[in-house]
Amino acid sequence: MTTKPVSGVAEALGKVLGSVVVFFLRDNNLVYRWVKRSALIVLVVIFLLHSWRGLAQMLVTLGVVGIVVLALAARDSVGRGASTSGQTFFDENPEAEDASQDNDPHSQANIHNSLFHESDFNWRKDE
Repeated sequence: MTTKPVSGVAEALGKVLGSVVVFFLRDNNLVYRWVKRSALIVLVVIFLLHSWRGLAQMLVTLGVVGIVVLALAARDSVGRGASTSGQTFFDENPEAEDASQDNDPHSQANIHNSLFHESDFNWRKDE
């Protein structure tokens, strides 16, 4: 028993587009072929000229959505304190810092260190 294949929307659309392409791109007469091709080019240009605002809006929308997605992806990696070394920026391990940061009196680790700063509480120990 043979069955007839069901023709769907995609098959019908493919047949229509294929016949349009064959109509515009193939012909035995060379001049007639180029007249049809130039008519197709003119129709495409006219369509693009009339729909430039919609195309521009679509491109701007895609650009904004892309920037938002990139910003959210960057926020996930930077906002949580992630770094390339695997440690976070908020790590309180003093061995993780290098030697140049330990000698900096303005670093967060040494901001309250009395060896670097004279404070009101220890500057008159002699008296």
